[in-house]
Amino acid sequence: MRWPLFLLAPVLAVAAAAQTRPTPRAEVRAAWVTTARSDALASPAATAATMQAHRAIGLNTVYVECWKRGATHYPSAAYARLMGKDRNPELLPGGALHGGAGGARDLLGEVVLEAHRAGLLVLAWFEYGLMAAHQSMPNAFLERVRPWLMTDRNGSIWARNGFAWLNPLRPEVQEFVLGIVLDAVRGYDLDGVQFDDRLAWPHVEMGYDAYTREAYAREHGGRPPPAEYRDPDWLRWRAGKVAAFAAKLAETLRAERPGLLLSLSPGPHPWSYQNYAVDWPEWSRWPGPRGGPRAGFDEFVPQCYRASHEGFAAVFTQQRTRMAHRPLALVAGISLVSDDVVLPWDDLRRSLELVRASGAAGHAFWHSKAVTGEHAADLRAFYRTDESGPARHPLRPADWRPPPREVSPLHQDRTRWSLDGVPAGAWRVVYERDGVRREVQDLALTRSGRRDPLVVPAGQGPPDRVFLLLDRRPDMARPVGATR
Repeated sequence: MRWPLFLLAPVLAVAAAAQTRPTPRAEVRAAWVTTARSDALASPAATAATMQAHRAIGLNTVYVECWKRGATHYPSAAYARLMGKDRNPELLPGGALHGGAGGARDLLGEVVLEAHRAGLLVLAWFEYGLMAAHQSMPNAFLERVRPWLMTDRNGSIWARNGFAWLNPLRPEVQEFVLGIVLDAVRGYDLDGVQFDDRLAWPHVEMGYDAYTREAYAREHGGRPPPAEYRDPDWLRWRAGKVAAFAAKLAETLRAERPGLLLSLSPGPHPWSYQNYAVDWPEWSRWPGPRGGPRAGFDEFVPQCYRASHEGFAAVFTQQRTRMAHRPLALVAGISLVSDDVVLPWDDLRRSLELVRASGAAGHAFWHSKAVTGEHAADLRAFYRTDESGPARHPLRPADWRPPPREVSPLHQDRTRWSLDGVPAGAWRVVYERDGVRREVQDLALTRSGRRDPLVVPAGQGPPDRVFLLLDRRPDMARPVGATR
């Protein structure tokens, strides 16, 4: 049958538009998502709306806090062994972070589900790193780990920034931090893990506790650490200890799941070295084992936080010089709010254009509140999202996080759901009831043509909807190749 031209014209126009639609450049477009001074994660419904909003604007990645103020935001066996509870008590019914979720809330699991449903990558952000508590907000964790804390020359546990810090030299500290991170990696289909400027020495004034003094003396013929805390050799020794722990973290995570994205968001260099003994440009030179994938970090997101474009440009250009050997591993950290004043759009636009022109991998915003608030419309227009859709992450293919695959009920009782047409692979099954989504089981489908129905687990009421999310953990059992 031949179709009249006037009927074919709309179809041909759509096809032509699809062929000419611009393809956005691959770049990191990320935001930190936090519970601090933000309602982005105030409830499960808020989490879902936040993730959808980030995707609609054109972002492709979120760094979500999961270790903060001495507590995990997900169930962790390592945390439970130390504290008796498996997560932040504020996530339990009646807690400040519970948000009416029903039972105990798993904030990390919730974000992973909703972000992947929206097509976003999720990196678990261990915000507090080696910090235990701020002096204005002491907590139960601080009291439990007092023997693990570092002190200054006067015996105070409080560093200049007002925080008490864990001693990175102590084996029990390393075991604890590795434990909570591995619990997250093993428990969730994470795209990556991020550490920040708290993976550091607890300020250069610190390091005069008995444990550190003894460790230094063992390596220096019995001599104590210099009284001058900025002594170059003393600073270099501490920087080496921080680097050794960072390498141990990276190597452990590479062994656990080789394809994870490993991210570091340090302070700008050389300030990071002079104040926190973090020589991260040297970390970026760590070689891979036997010519294989890098043992270290995939991306470095220095916090180039300034209240104007001119201030940002000066700091970012300095960091770009320090990463000249790996420009595609550099992501610019941009602060959208300074002292409660939102960065003007023209300053932000010029900063984004500078980052693109530099050849860096992309940018990340501190934090998501202004992304989905004051700058939402301008960012969406800048990204040309309505024309071309969100950009892919440079280290992941465009279809890495495909849309959910909805399945249909086989009977009115909605206890059996058809898997016909679902391709082979690993999936996560998500049941939705009254708008609340719960991921309750993993599903592995073989390549055989047989597709037995999906049966709702006993004790679960019939869901309103069932959909499947592609589980990428099997793919990350090996390094995921760069696709820049």
